[in-house]
Amino acid sequence: MMKRTLMFMVLMSALALISGCGSAQAACPGGRCASVGVWSPWGGVWYYQSPCAGGRCAAKKAAEPAEPKVEEPAPEAAEEAPQLVEFKPFCVRVAELINAQRKALGLPALELDESLCQGCDSHSAYMARNGFQHAYYGGRECIAYGVRSPEAVVNMWLGSSGHRAIILGGGKTLGVGCSGSYWTLRVR
Repeated sequence: MMKRTLMFMVLMSALALISGCGSAQAACPGGRCASVGVWSPWGGVWYYQSPCAGGRCAAKKAAEPAEPKVEEPAPEAAEEAPQLVEFKPFCVRVAELINAQRKALGLPALELDESLCQGCDSHSAYMARNGFQHAYYGGRECIAYGVRSPEAVVNMWLGSSGHRAIILGGGKTLGVGCSGSYWTLRVR
């Protein structure tokens, strides 16, 4: 270890001589400090330091290694086309029936939303295992039990003033799920 340190100091001293570090030599009696000086960090940059004068040489800085250049990948010429989502046929049919009713009243159509449909499917399966119950969804949820067709469930919901208000109220997206005869509809 001592041998490595000594070799480092000699190498650094030689570099200081080559770099023309005159101020340290001028401050040192006899001008021999460059042969025994060492490199040390000073303010985040490497300078030669004279052990005799206790100062740093401002004549030249050591060259710092360049940062590796990271090249970013070239942007794609064309963006990928969005993937089409295939909704279950009963989801599409419920949305068609609800949007027909909304259109008849001059309301904008609701668009099927994949994440809402997945949540509705999950809740319908949960109800099939654990019994009929609402999930907390901010009151914008309709559930049904005992019907087997999209037409029957939409007629049931539109026949209930609370469910009708949810279906015909505000919102832009719709989710539908079914498990057996358990149905869930959410509007967002």
